[in-house]
Amino acid sequence: MGARFSSHFVPLKKTHRGQGAFEYVLLLGSVLFLVLFAIVILKGTGPEGIGFQINKSLREAEPFLNASAINETPFIPITPPVITPPPTPTPTPTATPLPPAQLVSSCRAITFPGHYRLSRDLNSSGTCLSIIASDVVLDCAGHWIRGNGSAASNGIYGVASTNIVAKNCLITNYSTGVYFDSCSFCGAENISSTNSGNGIWFRNSPNSRVVNAVAASDSTGILFQHSSHFNITGNSAGNNSEGIRVESSSYGVLDSNNASDNSGSGFHVYDSNNNSIARNQAFRNRAGFYFAGYANYNNLSSNNASFNYERGFFFAPSAGNNLAKNTACSNPTNLYCVMPQVDGGNNTCGATGPEFACASSVWCGQCP
Repeated sequence: MGARFSSHFVPLKKTHRGQGAFEYVLLLGSVLFLVLFAIVILKGTGPEGIGFQINKSLREAEPFLNASAINETPFIPITPPVITPPPTPTPTPTATPLPPAQLVSSCRAITFPGHYRLSRDLNSSGTCLSIIASDVVLDCAGHWIRGNGSAASNGIYGVASTNIVAKNCLITNYSTGVYFDSCSFCGAENISSTNSGNGIWFRNSPNSRVVNAVAASDSTGILFQHSSHFNITGNSAGNNSEGIRVESSSYGVLDSNNASDNSGSGFHVYDSNNNSIARNQAFRNRAGFYFAGYANYNNLSSNNASFNYERGFFFAPSAGNNLAKNTACSNPTNLYCVMPQVDGGNNTCGATGPEFACASSVWCGQCP
């Protein structure tokens, strides 16, 4: 039979009072030891101790924490720049297109402003197209306008208006091919006028122009009368009685024209002052350039009047015209003046050598 356990409770032994006090003192000593150990660790025992290093680090960092103590500029935060977006580009304005051209298929009068275009060649026994309205563009589109040579007839006639332009026309056999009378700011552009009394004629029409035209086999190729501030540029006037004539018209421009093979003068300037006459050519005329009727104070530059039958430059009663860089060679008389002119220098007009010419007022370099 197994061992039998006693059913009697055996009580724990009571602790002696002196023994408990000893255990309390032991516990308290352990705590104090830990505290002292911690203090030693933190403060250290010498200059390299942990506590010393912490204090040293704090002292070294103090000037940076208090910048004002050593008068250094305090930290200023950088404000990021404000980026302004580029301005929106302004769209380039486009020219307002002309309205559709009204087609012209017969000789007629144009009485309203607008854009007109020939649709076919036209023929007439009198004046073909009359323009009696302002702000008109007439584009012949390369078509012919033909007359029968009757008196007082015009291929195109613009009168008492402003801002009329006739262009791209072939005109023949009229008293006047293109005639503008009392028409300011009017123009003839890319016109060919042949076999007429006057090829292109402007009368009492200031601020008007002829550009890139051909006037041939006429009485006078291009004629401006009483029409100041004109512009005659890039034209050809040949095989006429007179090439280009400017009469009583001042402050205009004659530039880069060719007036050759005319029976009279290539260029005739009469009673017209203060014009700019440059880069023109006059060959095989009776006179290349003819100034008369007191045509004064014009500026002549880089013109060539050579191989003419009588004179290159002829100044009848006219004075004070400035000559610079002009050439007059191979004429019986290269430069002839009744009155003195102004020597602008570098003129070539000495037939046999350098010489004074033009009433001894212009020095001529020798012709080649």
